Amino acid sequence: MQDRIGNTKEENRINLGFVDFFGYNKEFFKFLKGDPFKEVLQSVMGVNSLLDKYLLDFINSKIHELVLLYITEGLLNRGKIHTFSVGIAAPYLLKRLSMTLLAKSMPETMLIKYYPQFSMTKEELVSEIAETLYESSARVMAKDYSQLVGSPEDIEFKIRIFSHMHFGLNSIEDAKAVFTRDMEVMQPVLDSIESEINNLLQKERTVVIKDSSFLDDKDQIQAFASTIKAIDS
Repeated sequence: MQDRIGNTKEENRINLGFVDFFGYNKEFFKFLKGDPFKEVLQSVMGVNSLLDKYLLDFINSKIHELVLLYITEGLLNRGKIHTFSVGIAAPYLLKRLSMTLLAKSMPETMLIKYYPQFSMTKEELVSEIAETLYESSARVMAKDYSQLVGSPEDIEFKIRIFSHMHFGLNSIEDAKAVFTRDMEVMQPVLDSIESEINNLLQKERTVVIKDSSFLDDKDQIQAFASTIKAIDS
């Protein structure tokens, strides 16, 4: 890759900030002015947006997989935490891990403005999400189900789920006491899950689109085949 880029003449290097083109002459981009130029840039941005969408889906999938393994099976099913406290895990991890996904998407000042978690400590983020859980629980305990949506059967099912989540809790004070106790057990596990998923991510991500010249290179064909095999396994 370094040789490929290094051998590109200066007049065939186009730097447009979020995307670089190598092997395309500046005269070609002058020719593209107007709608064709806009179309090219939108296509590049579309690739990035599509990858980010699926990367977020991947993060969510890993969160649910590891929460089930380490929180539900590792702590809840062993009687180490209350069902109510499990509700913090997925939203907390998504907000923490989204910082890796979004880190280079815009200037830091804008990130903090639109994604407050960038300026929050772990404790502050836990407190923010916990308040949402407490508000929802307060309504449930008061038998206010107005926030539930769906068919009558769906609502009845959700009420049973809420009842299970709040088993043994008679007040918000009970819920807060249980949650505070459980977080001492859960935080190290949440940190471990976050670290495990973050090892699969990188803040700086680059997409390189090449031509078909690799088909004439046996080493590149072998590398391509090995990559496909690893992805399919």
